[in-house]
Amino acid sequence: MHTLIISRYRQQLAIALKIISFILYAVNDVLCKKLATAPMHNIAEHSIIGYQYLFATCMLVPFFLSQTKKERASSNHHTYHLLRGILCATGILLLNQSFSVMPLSYAVGFNLFNPILSLSVALFWFKEKLSTQKILALSISIIAYWLLIHANFQQPQAAISLQNCLKPSIALLCFQINTLITKRLSQKNETNINMTIYLFAMIACAMIPLEYQNPSTWSFDGMMTISIMGALTTLATLALHRAIQLVDVTFLIPFGFIKYAIIAFFGYIYFLEIPGTSHMIGIALTVITLYILQKNEKQNSTQLSPSLHKIQT
Repeated sequence: MHTLIISRYRQQLAIALKIISFILYAVNDVLCKKLATAPMHNIAEHSIIGYQYLFATCMLVPFFLSQTKKERASSNHHTYHLLRGILCATGILLLNQSFSVMPLSYAVGFNLFNPILSLSVALFWFKEKLSTQKILALSISIIAYWLLIHANFQQPQAAISLQNCLKPSIALLCFQINTLITKRLSQKNETNINMTIYLFAMIACAMIPLEYQNPSTWSFDGMMTISIMGALTTLATLALHRAIQLVDVTFLIPFGFIKYAIIAFFGYIYFLEIPGTSHMIGIALTVITLYILQKNEKQNSTQLSPSLHKIQT
């Protein structure tokens, strides 16, 4: 019973941390779109990303140095860190470029399809179990993805091309693969600070050189906004990494869908972006998916409880 209580506590903490990270990321998405599209700023996406992550890296340096020498060392994990840096730099740049040409909810909505990759790799790489509920839920996510694509081409006034649709799809695919690599690093006992600071430093190094090829016009307000974005990114990433460390990858998949509703809300508040009919159907399917997978987790917990009781008695 004690094991079951600990397991439920870890799940609840992971859920809370992931939702917090999504809210912080959503705020950053709004700020990035404002900086990239507002006439008073009109800063290139790579500049916003580069300086945002440079500031975030500087914030983490004192925490990195306060670790023991053993904790700071990650000589056996360079390949994983490099892969994460490449994936995240690519994904962040493509996603932020998408925000400039389509509503926030459109871009993030493509996340409805990518959990299939996470589930497939989790099954074969992490040896996690597959259930009927998970198959059903992920099948629904495919339908939701198709509706999103269909909605884009039914709204010509939005001028959303197939190329523009592929950008957020590839971006969110990169994020899903990054989640799996992060889980592998956590299994190798890599610290949260290490995973975060190495990731931030590589993204900054990839983006800032682009600034010299296409310099942006900076203002004090713009720099202050990017500083705030750096702080929010730091908190969001630390929270997300901790959530990934606490539970199975497949447990977190349905809660990734919550970001769609969060970003749709922020899109309406700040840019008056109203989701269309297909988007509303997508949100409804997301709720159904959450219900199915949560029901699956409750059944697993119920089955686990009697087994634990027998062991204790």
